[in-house]
Amino acid sequence: MNSLVSKRPAFTITILVAVALFAMLPVACSATNSGEDDATTTTLGGDGSGAKNGQGGSGATDPTGGPSLGGSAAIKTVTLSGRVMAPSGAFPISGALVFFTTKEPPAIPSGAYNYKCDDLDDLPYTLSSADGTWTIDNVPVGSWKLVTRKGNFRRIRAIEVVENMAPAIPEEMTSLPKKLSADGLDTIPNFAVVKTTPDLTYNLLAKFGMGDVDGSGTLIAGTEQFSIYADSGGSYPHTSTLFDSQQILNSYHMVFLPCNSSGVGVSFVNSHVDMLRNFVAAGGRLYNSCTVSLWTEATFPPYIDFYQSDAPTRFDIGRRTNFAYTTTGNVHDTDLAAWLGVVIPNDPKLVPFQNGYVTIDTTDEVADGHGLEKDGFVVKPYTWVSDNGSFPGSPLMVTYNYDYGKVFYSVYETSSGSAVITPQEYILLYVILEVGVCANPPDTPK
Repeated sequence: MNSLVSKRPAFTITILVAVALFAMLPVACSATNSGEDDATTTTLGGDGSGAKNGQGGSGATDPTGGPSLGGSAAIKTVTLSGRVMAPSGAFPISGALVFFTTKEPPAIPSGAYNYKCDDLDDLPYTLSSADGTWTIDNVPVGSWKLVTRKGNFRRIRAIEVVENMAPAIPEEMTSLPKKLSADGLDTIPNFAVVKTTPDLTYNLLAKFGMGDVDGSGTLIAGTEQFSIYADSGGSYPHTSTLFDSQQILNSYHMVFLPCNSSGVGVSFVNSHVDMLRNFVAAGGRLYNSCTVSLWTEATFPPYIDFYQSDAPTRFDIGRRTNFAYTTTGNVHDTDLAAWLGVVIPNDPKLVPFQNGYVTIDTTDEVADGHGLEKDGFVVKPYTWVSDNGSFPGSPLMVTYNYDYGKVFYSVYETSSGSAVITPQEYILLYVILEVGVCANPPDTPK
């Protein structure tokens, strides 16, 4: 070794100096050459600071699905925006979750389940505004999965985020899907709907985009993307078969028992309340309306006080009149009011409602251990809209959490028989979607 050094001392010294100088240089990582500055450059420390929502990482793998970076790094990011639309494409969706991830989102269970909110730690995300639009800043360049979700409606699309790309994402990529796809990229809720009259819920879901409708707004049979039951049976399974087993009932995300689903009889309802309660407790959603309030009252008696007697001896508990009445409703939910301002021109304090028969006197908060943990397990009914016309102050639409599930009772129903979606039907759709989301949805990032 001494002989080598004595023969080439200048070469050795040069190497040592070069190594020392290199060690003094700051280390940085960029998606492009230093002269290209069209996209935003975000410097990330070992804790991921510097990017929105903590985007970045300190080790080889980011468990949340974001890009993995070691040490300090400078990466290029872009701002992206788009709009979430209904499956029909006819109107926007408010409050939809939009986020970017590099991991494959887990499959959504096909029936009632404990819907825990998506893990968004360190992921770029936002919620769509009242007009369906969304914007996410500081999305790092790279390969991502763009996920749009509203309850159990979910769309996943692969996207390559590159510098200088157009910020507008095509609406198709973030619209709610119409049907379930075999590849798992499009998921829709598994609904069981009792086909009745006058509450034509099946037509409303079809107008929403879960089926095709004719010129009068009526579902074209066979195009529905949900299961239909009927009191009359016929070509559809009888309503009673929905309750043949707990397994059948729990195979759905949401069960619709609209007015006038009463063909099974009062005694049948009273003998199946445990099954329906178990469905909701497991994470199922229940929709019930108008003059078949027995389904709600017999199963969950403490939370809604209907007009006069609440005894579960008849279907039309709370019936106020034998003749349909009209009124106006006052929307209490600010997000619903903002969305209504986009889709219809009505004053949110004077929304027209028609074809009502039942009224609610009050709702009750009950400390029975079935509410949300954040509420001390107290069940807290929420009034979306109240009457400010015929019966001032009476709740028109009420929802509440029960264990892992939710219940939605509406005094009014879907009965327009028209291709046009009426104001009360828009409100029904909005609340149906909201009932489908997780119990503790994220806030919009500031």
